[in-house]
Amino acid sequence: MPSTRDRTPRAAAGAAHADPWRGDLIVGSGWARFFGRVGLTAPIACRSVQVVTAICSWNRIASRGAAAQRLAGAIVRSGETYQVDPERPQVMIVFADARLPAGRWLDAQAKLPLQRLSSASAKHWRRLMFALSPASDLKSLLGSLYEDRGDGDADVPVSGSVTRSAAVIIVWQRVASTIRAYRDGIELPQAARDAGFPSMGHCTRAFRQLFGLSPATLLGMYHDGHSAAPTR
Repeated sequence: MPSTRDRTPRAAAGAAHADPWRGDLIVGSGWARFFGRVGLTAPIACRSVQVVTAICSWNRIASRGAAAQRLAGAIVRSGETYQVDPERPQVMIVFADARLPAGRWLDAQAKLPLQRLSSASAKHWRRLMFALSPASDLKSLLGSLYEDRGDGDADVPVSGSVTRSAAVIIVWQRVASTIRAYRDGIELPQAARDAGFPSMGHCTRAFRQLFGLSPATLLGMYHDGHSAAPTR
């Protein structure tokens, strides 16, 4: 829920509350995975590269105002925007921070702002997504994925090859702590403060930087601030 410091127009904030995302969200070190139904509120440009796959064979995905394409999945580069067809809203999404080694490497695999995945590639990605847990090392899993496929550069850089920002990891940790506390029944503003955010405004900006969505939208909240259906 936007704070008074949040510059998002009130109309946009109301739209987010009216149609939240519903599903399961797990957060690891520099990455997250969403599984469920996306709302009509599309992500804004964020610092994460996103891999979007259909749960049931295909979705229609549009980017930068272009006509929607029928896709089994796609890699959406960091800083790009997209929209999932509301008639087929069930998706799996991996968010990987492009400021960190695994996300930066994955971002480089996309030759286009929205890089189409073949049906076989999308199937491999779904398997990887199902295997993820908060303790997973995304870098290692990405290396295994591309090595098994036999295409692309499977040499995912180690931490020393790309500067890892401790500040970035701290933000991801705070986001993960906020989500855990919220699911345990703590009101979102209090959960954000307990996680180390100075204010709800700082928390909202962090969610938008990492996911392109506000906490209210991503965590499936009604306009009154209560959870629509927190999932564990």
